[in-house]
Amino acid sequence: MEDILIKFNNLKKIVSNLNRPAIAFSGGVDSTFLARVLKDVHKSNFLAITAVSKIFPDNEIKDAVEWLSNQGIDYITLEYEPLEIEEFVNNPPDRCYFCKLNLFSKLKDTAAKHGCTSILDGTNYDDIKDYRPGLKALEELNVLSPLKKAMLTKEEIRYLSKNIYNLPTYNKITTTCLATRIPYYSKITLHKLEQLNSFENKMREMGFKVFRARHHDDILRIELRLNEYEKMLNPGVRETVVETGINLGFKYITLDLEPYVSGNLYRKLNQK
Repeated sequence: MEDILIKFNNLKKIVSNLNRPAIAFSGGVDSTFLARVLKDVHKSNFLAITAVSKIFPDNEIKDAVEWLSNQGIDYITLEYEPLEIEEFVNNPPDRCYFCKLNLFSKLKDTAAKHGCTSILDGTNYDDIKDYRPGLKALEELNVLSPLKKAMLTKEEIRYLSKNIYNLPTYNKITTTCLATRIPYYSKITLHKLEQLNSFENKMREMGFKVFRARHHDDILRIELRLNEYEKMLNPGVRETVVETGINLGFKYITLDLEPYVSGNLYRKLNQK
């Protein structure tokens, strides 16, 4: 507890040295916590920028904008089209580098036009241990990551989110862009993104919490956390899941017997 508070106070010192910062705001656990800290330290003298794109689940964008509005935080939305980036569309393992390089270049330009002197993101200390090619782009663009600098882990951010600010995101399920549902080297298209977005929205409506829908052309492969397999056998659930997938254009709807684990696609790419 004491160590966490030391890190928290250090975080506030780090952001207090910034003059009117802007934050790339997704509405996830990390960016919501960082935005709340910025509100504490800078009051209204900072800007949140939320990227709007088909690669992000539409419910995430809606929730992000709604929270910012309720908090009275100055924000803008930025339309972003990564499908114009050939390297991203081709979907190599480092596609996130090209996406982040393009996105944060636009975010920096937008922030500067609104009088902001720096752009921040929600990268935390755990992220440096993972395969995240997008981090290289952030370094090249001098994007600041205060949570990482303060050495705050995801678990610690969740703890502070709940016990300091009572944020609704303290126990939010980690989400990623929809492109992560498409296997490497399979081209990313608008149609695939829309199929995945619609299917995952339906899964959430049905009460599933932690899952991924993986796009394999005609095949839709569903990954679930182990404790959610039983739910698929509830009356009418399996039938509705299959019907939803078929109506979206898939020929086969499959349930992976291996439970969902973050980073599955990259792990399997390197599996021997």
